[in-house]
Amino acid sequence: MKTYRDIQGELFILGPCNFNREDERVLFHNILKSLGDHQGITLEKVRSLPYCDIVDGHCEKGDFFVSLDLNDGCEIKSKNSYVLDFLEKLLH
Repeated sequence: MKTYRDIQGELFILGPCNFNREDERVLFHNILKSLGDHQGITLEKVRSLPYCDIVDGHCEKGDFFVSLDLNDGCEIKSKNSYVLDFLEKLLH
């Protein structure tokens, strides 16, 4: 999966490049499945908010969350860039 990186305030962002214009909800669930299949990653239940769905996650490098936002689509966010380095390797 090809990804992009960005910074938003104190959060580092990792997102899938959606060149094929897939449904963002499908990307969200594919990312959750890929991450959930890895033994070193723990994912919490999906929290549905009015504007987005969020899943908190934990790995050996730290904490992160996967969000499906109405405006931004599917993204993985963390306060630690090393977490995103670790997750990016798993998604490629």
